[in-house]
Amino acid sequence: MTSGLLVCGITKLFSSTAPPMALDDPMSRTLRELTEQAAKEQDPERLRQLVLGINTLLDIIERRVAEIQGRSRPEGN
Repeated sequence: MTSGLLVCGITKLFSSTAPPMALDDPMSRTLRELTEQAAKEQDPERLRQLVLGINTLLDIIERRVAEIQGRSRPEGN
């Protein structure tokens, strides 16, 4: 049940903040694969490892999105 909520939250994060083309890059594909694995995982230790990997990727993606958004703002904002 927890892993299902995790997948739902990640899907919402991607659909609301990432530029559309970011969903096709290798990092996004890896994130989708990890979340699919986490949704099916029954072993608590393996699920913990998957969640750690997902969190790491999300941190990287959030930084990339922030950089992109920062560059798209006009100077002075």
